[in-house]
Amino acid sequence: MSGTHTDITERKQTEILSDQMVVFAEEMLKTGKEQITSEKILENLLFISKAKYGVLTLKSNITNKFTTVAVAGIKNNVKKLSKLLGFELVGREWDDYSEKNRNPEGQVVSFYSSITESIERVNYKNLSSPFEKLFDLGETVVTKIIIENEVIGEFRLIMPYGQKFKMDSFVEIYSRQIDMFFTRKKVENALIEANHRQEMANAAGGVGIWNLNLTTNELTWDDQMFALYGITRKQFTSVYQAWISGLHPEDAERGDREIQMAARGEKEFDTEFRVVWPDGTIHHINARAQVRRDGTGKPLEMIGTNYDITNRKRAEEAVLHLSYHDQLTGLFNRRFFEEEIKRLDTDRQLPLSIIVGDLNNLKLTNDTFGHLEGDRLLKETSKLLKTACRSDDILARWGGDEFVILLPKTSIASAEEIAQRIEKGCSELFIQKIPIGLAIGIAAKTKHRQNIEDIILEAESNMYKNKLAGKQGNAGSVILALEQALYEKSNETMEHAQRLKELSLKLGKKLKLHSHQLDELSLFASLHDIGKVAVPETILLKEGALSEKEWEVIKRHSETGFNIAQSSPQIAHIAKYILSCHENWDGSGYPVGLAKEEIPLLSRIVFIADSYDIMTCKRTYKTAMSKEGAVIELKRCAGTQFDPMLVEKFLEVLAEQAK
Repeated sequence: MSGTHTDITERKQTEILSDQMVVFAEEMLKTGKEQITSEKILENLLFISKAKYGVLTLKSNITNKFTTVAVAGIKNNVKKLSKLLGFELVGREWDDYSEKNRNPEGQVVSFYSSITESIERVNYKNLSSPFEKLFDLGETVVTKIIIENEVIGEFRLIMPYGQKFKMDSFVEIYSRQIDMFFTRKKVENALIEANHRQEMANAAGGVGIWNLNLTTNELTWDDQMFALYGITRKQFTSVYQAWISGLHPEDAERGDREIQMAARGEKEFDTEFRVVWPDGTIHHINARAQVRRDGTGKPLEMIGTNYDITNRKRAEEAVLHLSYHDQLTGLFNRRFFEEEIKRLDTDRQLPLSIIVGDLNNLKLTNDTFGHLEGDRLLKETSKLLKTACRSDDILARWGGDEFVILLPKTSIASAEEIAQRIEKGCSELFIQKIPIGLAIGIAAKTKHRQNIEDIILEAESNMYKNKLAGKQGNAGSVILALEQALYEKSNETMEHAQRLKELSLKLGKKLKLHSHQLDELSLFASLHDIGKVAVPETILLKEGALSEKEWEVIKRHSETGFNIAQSSPQIAHIAKYILSCHENWDGSGYPVGLAKEEIPLLSRIVFIADSYDIMTCKRTYKTAMSKEGAVIELKRCAGTQFDPMLVEKFLEVLAEQAK
């Protein structure tokens, strides 16, 4: 019962956190005085990750140096830390921010066992070590903030001592929101700068002045007007209609109408329009004018000013684009989609169909090959969906791995045809040999009385049914892709995997395991070290002894492998074995330090078989040991490294094999 209660509690916590993530996303969209601050971003991160402290560092636009802009956590301790360091953390510039951290091609998220390990400079390392004990600091997670393939900063989360970082998927989603927030902020700053430049230009006399005789329609310009319109005085004719014809075709009629209305006194002349330069470029112009009249009120002339607002308009359009588009894929975002649903939820648009799609292998791709490959998966899927959609369909990225398509005036049958095109495209696309799996659900509103929210829920329900039905369909290709990734990345070979499976299965049969256990054992033997795909090749293939830091990186592969397995429904059932396959019988192993029967049986079996095969086969970093020598080593380590009963049974297997 306790396990069930724990599961319910965890699900409830996940639901609460998911709801809170929606609130955080809405905060990110706020503008003006309500806009979220750097301090609030960090506070949200601490809430999501359960971290004790957070530090946000950004590159200064002025000095181009990386500067700490916010610190969150226990405020008294933050003040105490600044006092001990002898300087304030907020506002501190870091001259030696390393090239490794500046490189967008490196790891986006890096894990360190301590804050000391995450710091490169020696003198800061000497300071950080006592701080760890004083402030109870533990594991540190560093995530880069990348905009337009440039690292503009990082946020650093520091966990309490002894507490593992577990909320990586939620932090990943929030970090993408942070990227979007800073992208928007960058554009908004550009807008402010554009307005500032415009004001400076106006103050310096960069405003074009014109005069339109309302009796003769003769138009005269000063020199600045020619510069604004990209023409010379020779190219200009004073005939009014010729000037109107120089406007953008979509704006010419409106421009003429507004001038005439202003001349009649019906409205003030203050308008924006586009003008097409001779080279084809389009510029945005703001025009204002006053009408001079005679004593009877008859309009005589318009005296006006023009100035180029192209930069400001582009910045405004960029802000608007960010508000309604997903930064990574360029598709519409959830905010835009929800507004479109309200607009199109009318009888005139019936039947109104909805397609919901959910990527099957995004988390698996992120955990196995890194977030850059996960981003590529999202981009490729977006391209595929765009190709399948029609011009009037509205395609949006609904969430982290969800897409949604709104199809006005479209029957279920037509929606199914589009879904079939999508499924065909998915079957032909692969990322790192893993198929792009997209579970699809369809529903349609056909009657006025139906609630559109119920239709969306129906589509999502159908999608989940499709997802469950397809789990086993691509299981083989996913497992094959993972095995291939392991062979290509490390010194593991297909031959080693095959020998390991055979030895493990022989020992499993000797122990009279059930058939389903033997199936698990076979799969587990192939993928027990899958976490090594996330370890740098320089470490995996290094000849000679590993440094202490390199060994810590290697030891993380069990937890990484566990996360990879958990990400894929096809192999989630062997995740606990992957996590425990380097635990020692006496409790001295890693990552948890399990002992004796606490270690799953299948993990103990593969550990012995794997150790034997490694000892008896040549590797790049060592020569092969004789079978007799390997047997002596197994006996020596029985009771400390290995389960002594299993060693005894394994030696019987070897003896039978030798006959």
